Amino acid sequence: MRKTALRLVPVIALLALVGCKPCTDLENRVCSDLGADCAVWKAHDKVGFPTGGSHAGGRSGARQRLFVALGLTEENGSACKALDNNYEPMIASIRTATAAFKRADSVMAALKPAQP
Repeated sequence: MRKTALRLVPVIALLALVGCKPCTDLENRVCSDLGADCAVWKAHDKVGFPTGGSHAGGRSGARQRLFVALGLTEENGSACKALDNNYEPMIASIRTATAAFKRADSVMAALKPAQP
């Protein structure tokens, strides 16, 4: 009985991770707050948002890479959780950056020579 219970622990832990997508949830929240400016933010590589990632070394790092490869969790999940806890300063910075990108994009469009 005890061996069966111990075998279920990893299965239960794995099931708890399924659907754990903090970066996707955070990105959806940011886009909801930005509205139409979400496209501008995404066009500029989602500035202020964790991308790529560094993997932890060792056994837990290998386990994390496996979970990412299986689609059970996201590569930068812990970074996204931390940003979600400090959402207000992050969204303020993203709004500022997005406004600057919009201004820069409009200046660049105005400087482009007309096509004959």
